[in-house]
Amino acid sequence: MRAWTARTTGAVAASVLVTVAVGPLGSAGAAAPVTAGVARPAEPDVTAVPSNLIIPLQRTALVNGKVKGVTSARPVQLQFSWGRQWIPQGDAMTDVSGGYSLRIPSGKLGTFTYRVAAPATATVPAVASVPFSVSVGEGNPRSYKLFAPAGRWNGCQVIGYRVNLTGAPKGALDDVKIAIANVARASGLRYAYRGTTTVIPGATRAFLSPYPKDTQLVIAWAKPGTTKHLPKASNYVGYGGWLSVARPARLGSTTYYPITQAFVVVDSTRRMPLGFGMGDPEGLQGTWGQLVMHELGHTVGLTHVSDKSQLMYPYLQHRASAWGLGDLGGLYNLGGRFGCFPVASSPKASVSKKYAGLLAPVAGPAAPLAAWMMASQVPDSGGPDAGALSGPHQVSGGDH
Repeated sequence: MRAWTARTTGAVAASVLVTVAVGPLGSAGAAAPVTAGVARPAEPDVTAVPSNLIIPLQRTALVNGKVKGVTSARPVQLQFSWGRQWIPQGDAMTDVSGGYSLRIPSGKLGTFTYRVAAPATATVPAVASVPFSVSVGEGNPRSYKLFAPAGRWNGCQVIGYRVNLTGAPKGALDDVKIAIANVARASGLRYAYRGTTTVIPGATRAFLSPYPKDTQLVIAWAKPGTTKHLPKASNYVGYGGWLSVARPARLGSTTYYPITQAFVVVDSTRRMPLGFGMGDPEGLQGTWGQLVMHELGHTVGLTHVSDKSQLMYPYLQHRASAWGLGDLGGLYNLGGRFGCFPVASSPKASVSKKYAGLLAPVAGPAAPLAAWMMASQVPDSGGPDAGALSGPHQVSGGDH
């Protein structure tokens, strides 16, 4: 069956200015001591401008900036956030006007948070830039696709999420929280854990599932047949997507459907390792962490791609669970950095849309994309089955 594909958007933005004026910092965040009898000068601030926020693996990337208020060379340090600590990653000296350039590490996949700090001297306190996040990935940076029509979250809202752990392996909640954090760091969207729930998305005929009022996203373990998202005797291990009951709105030059509700449902009868590592070399590939990350990609508006280096490839794989360059580009462009929708849309007299994506398991080596399309008997999102009427003012489509 010929696959229909959704609209492909452009490349990743090149750089973002990250600047802030900050106060004094000691070793534990307290004010640094000043030598007795020495007048304390005006406190400087530090600017930090990464050359790119998304970096190919092993490629050179720099953070440039300036320590203001200095008249001679001063040491600066790139620091990596690890828990509540800042770990040194590289040192340099500013020029006499305070300018500096530091290399950003790019030898490991993932999204990392850094800051640039200038240690205290005898006459000035320690200062640091506002933290900034940089992502490192593999593959083609253009390898991402959006559902068509496109949906996205309001970048100014906090997305409340709950987890249904019925039938989930012990430790699954930790995987969900890490996966959510991976989406948040790469996209800039803000999430808040609201607790557990007994809700199974898609368990009723209603378009929107009965979520608590403080919840916009539910991640649930469920048995096939208990939800329309996981049919009995299917080859699917997970299903993720979003729904909108709002009018389309423009953000920048693009029109999107503001996401009202999103969901992830995974098959609780499957057996996979927890975590985000390589998973088992034989049998069912992947891990629970990889599966949840993939499905969360659908909940923010990404659909499948045929590039195996991306987590939005439609099969679980024997690989570490890290976003590829294409995934990162899509998450960035659908993220919270681009602000709010201009006006809240009324659900009345509106068009409702649902778009979702399924992930198929693979025993042994991954089957080609075309084989999955034939096995699922469904075209990719945006194909001829998308846009079928399912009720008044409701249109459904996707990979069901």
